[in-house]
Amino acid sequence: MLKPSPFDPGIPPMPKGLDGYARREWRRLVSYLSEKGVLCPADVFILQGTCEAYSELMRWSSALKRSVSRNPHSSRAIRARNVEMRSALLNTYLLFLEECSAPPPDHIRLRVLQTKDPGGAGNLSAGGAR
Repeated sequence: MLKPSPFDPGIPPMPKGLDGYARREWRRLVSYLSEKGVLCPADVFILQGTCEAYSELMRWSSALKRSVSRNPHSSRAIRARNVEMRSALLNTYLLFLEECSAPPPDHIRLRVLQTKDPGGAGNLSAGGAR
């Protein structure tokens, strides 16, 4: 009997060790992608990376909110670095989502910023998590 291929349609098992944010994102992505019929067990690694990127983004966003509420008069340089890090994490997460061909969750707001490029359609920018 032939062993099933990891590229046959199916839902990969959730990896152990994902935190709460990552597990919630895993369930959302698996539900979305399985409805589209484009999921197979070989997708486990891109899904895991996407979920871990989402978790990092959510944890950093929470820490940033706590930091601002505890110390509203922190220096601009510190706030700028924190916001820059959050933007980098968001961009990483969005790149993973693009690889998965999945939309971001509803609570992550994105908006199109106008560019000076006359032929460009604009740039996606993160509006932040609600």
